Amino acid sequence: MTSRRLRSLPSLVRHWIRAPLLGSLALGGPLLATSAHAVELDDGTPSIVGVAMEDGELMARIHWAGSEKTLPERVTLVAYDGQGNDTARLELSPEPGKVSEVRIAGAVREPWETGWAQKLVLRGPDGKELARQHYDVSLDCVDAKVCDLKVSPGVAAGPEVLHVSSALDATLVTLEKEYEGKAYDLVEAVTRRSPALRGEALAHSMALVRAPYEGACNCQWVTSVTRQGTQPVNPGPEHALTATPLRPTQPGSYRRTAQGSVQVSLRLNCQAPSLIRFQAVGVRQGSLVRDLLMPVPTLNTCVGRCSASYDHFGRISAQTTVNPSPTPNQIMIATATETGLYHLGNFPTVLLNENSFGNDSFDESVGASGVSTGFGAIQMSGEAWISNNGTPPTPTAAVRNGYAVGVRGSAVCPGGGMLFPIGRVWDVATTQGAAHQNSLLEQLWGFLGL
Repeated sequence: MTSRRLRSLPSLVRHWIRAPLLGSLALGGPLLATSAHAVELDDGTPSIVGVAMEDGELMARIHWAGSEKTLPERVTLVAYDGQGNDTARLELSPEPGKVSEVRIAGAVREPWETGWAQKLVLRGPDGKELARQHYDVSLDCVDAKVCDLKVSPGVAAGPEVLHVSSALDATLVTLEKEYEGKAYDLVEAVTRRSPALRGEALAHSMALVRAPYEGACNCQWVTSVTRQGTQPVNPGPEHALTATPLRPTQPGSYRRTAQGSVQVSLRLNCQAPSLIRFQAVGVRQGSLVRDLLMPVPTLNTCVGRCSASYDHFGRISAQTTVNPSPTPNQIMIATATETGLYHLGNFPTVLLNENSFGNDSFDESVGASGVSTGFGAIQMSGEAWISNNGTPPTPTAAVRNGYAVGVRGSAVCPGGGMLFPIGRVWDVATTQGAAHQNSLLEQLWGFLGL
């Protein structure tokens, strides 16, 4: 494994250098009243912070970060199926600072035909993208014959990659080891080990059978994502924290904290379908039930399976600000801190470990090539704290952060069987504004070769 700090990526993207974040965030207005020594924070951009199925229709939660000055009067939420087709549109009026829950009727249509990995995109009046949320559609089976559609937040990946939940992925890995050299029915083996995953196994079986491949060995890229955090609305590493008094004249202390993580996985799965049976399943969507024949493969471990190596990219950033700025020998009445880590999931080595305190920032990236694991992980935690004595100046503290993580897999198959030797998966989120989001995406896409 080799790793490198990416203060510049001349062979991949435009020249990037670490610089004070104020320059890249100057397009947004100030969120806090700051002293002459405190930097201004961007208002942020809207984000889609959750998806769910309710009565057969897709529901989404949108956090309207920003202000009346930065948010357009009207936006459009567009749903795309797994083939990139526009399936539904919804006109919305932003509500600055609030979280809205909306229903996108008709967004999820026959995912067994159009693809299980789908996305929502929030667009401004000019069609420009303001926010994006990838989500995975799957099945939740109440018994062996009836299933409901369900959705969960996903990650971005190339069309050559199959999406599964982290729970199903762990089960599949266990089964591959358990049945090595033996044939097994994919759905029945998953169900015996974890009955709650029957529906996901059915959806994965259909995606696996329909995925193109060559030769007797079916080698496919598979991705999963795990997000955890203390924020119930949007668990994960990204957060925006602001500590300010409810009443400037009322003494008291105020603390805001958040921590979260995301782990993105990419791996190569090689199996040979030796037999395919069809299972009758009723897929319920609202009051309608669609009767389907779902293909279920019997799998064998491939002989002379492909080998894979992985290139990784990670970038973490944060900006902390306090007001008033502390002076020597002064008791601090406002503090803001942020810590960010980037590491490879199966490796103990931390590739990035950055901290910001007070009026400060960090923005660092790193790459690693030729790695044997396809796990990349980001962990971030922040705190904003103030102690207000009820007299001017009124203290404030704030934290904003962002991250990008990407994995690019390369497969070598001496015996053939791999139509897509390159697999790509990535994830991006930030609360530091549109300019910073564009910076994260452009550097990430350069690494991925997109």
